[in-house]
Amino acid sequence: MEVFGFAGLWDRWEQDSRIIESTTIIVTEACIALQAIHGRMPVIIDPLHYDLWLGIEKDRNLQDYLDLLKPWNGKIAFWRVRCAVNREDVEEELIEEIPTPR
Repeated sequence: MEVFGFAGLWDRWEQDSRIIESTTIIVTEACIALQAIHGRMPVIIDPLHYDLWLGIEKDRNLQDYLDLLKPWNGKIAFWRVRCAVNREDVEEELIEEIPTPR
């Protein structure tokens, strides 16, 4: 299993003398493999583009960032998570891999 990063935004601002920190995950249309489950998915940033997304690469324009906001076309696996995952008293296995939809 490989770790991946979602495209997200973070901001810190002030309102009524309070510091507010907010975050969001950017979504796009679902990749072909995911379309049978849902019509949207988080934008997954290819590790080759982490420095660009995080603003480490300089001299980039808005279109460079917009070009990253597309459905994932790499390898993907699916895992079913049971609703009981939100309960503290559950000790059973709650996550199981399911076949990738075709």
